[in-house]
Amino acid sequence: MKISKEVTIGILVLAAITIFIWGINFLKGDSIFSTDQIFYAKYQRVDGLKKSSPITLKGFKVGQIKSIEFSESNIDDLIVAFSVSDGFKLPNNTTARIVSSDIMGTKEIQVILGNSKKILHAGDTIRGSIEGDLKEQVSMQMLPLKNKAEKLMSSVDSVLTVIQYIFNADARDNISQSLASIKSTIDKLKNTSSNLDTLVSGQRSHMEKILANVESITSNLESNGENISNILTNFSSISDSLKQAEIASTVNNANAALAQVDEIFQQINSGKGSIGAFLKNDSLYHNMESASKHLDELLVDLKAHPKRYVQVSVFGRKDKKRKK
Repeated sequence: MKISKEVTIGILVLAAITIFIWGINFLKGDSIFSTDQIFYAKYQRVDGLKKSSPITLKGFKVGQIKSIEFSESNIDDLIVAFSVSDGFKLPNNTTARIVSSDIMGTKEIQVILGNSKKILHAGDTIRGSIEGDLKEQVSMQMLPLKNKAEKLMSSVDSVLTVIQYIFNADARDNISQSLASIKSTIDKLKNTSSNLDTLVSGQRSHMEKILANVESITSNLESNGENISNILTNFSSISDSLKQAEIASTVNNANAALAQVDEIFQQINSGKGSIGAFLKNDSLYHNMESASKHLDELLVDLKAHPKRYVQVSVFGRKDKKRKK
């Protein structure tokens, strides 16, 4: 069948349009027949990120940005849609981080893989993060230097204050007086050292005699070592003799005797026995006192009237009755 000229021209035009569209998409990085996975990430700002910016994994391009749109639910959020080659499996704790790809500030999204066992599926939302820009990085690097510089300036200010105080007239006078006192103290120490040197030199002979006496004592101890050994042996023998003596038995007997004496005194104190009754019973004392009184009266009466008690018969007569 013969194809007409109009049909041929139409087919060529359609093919040219298709090739043109495919070429434009190819130049953009899109593929009409692509089977890439589409993921989404949410950001507060994108900092120069644009459509068709690359998606890299460890520096290797694995996809590109498809679109950047504001969130319908929150105007403060930006939703970035990007593709990732179908051969890459991303854990569900993966991070999509906006970073600078060169020193000119070109942005891209760097995929930082997580360690989860669960895998993301096409259409899921990945956690987004933003790398600090050059200004923020320079500020972060300069912040420690700034803090150190502030501390250094504070130290310098303190040093200047001290120097200003030192060069004050009153402070200079105080320093001069302190230095003079230190010099006087050093001179006194020097004189004291000289006096000590003189004293040691003068007493050198006495010290030599003392050392000689000490040496003599040491020699005597060394020469009399045998005698000292004998003395120690004798002390050891005495100690052994005391150890062998029945000292413990003697002490026990003495304790028993003391216990008996203590018991006797307790009985006396309680009024038991003759001595106890004598000490504790007042009636016995009073009876003895009364007997002593009557005996004294009897002796007095006997001395005054001996004939009442003693009668002498020379001729053997019977005793007459005593006249009353």
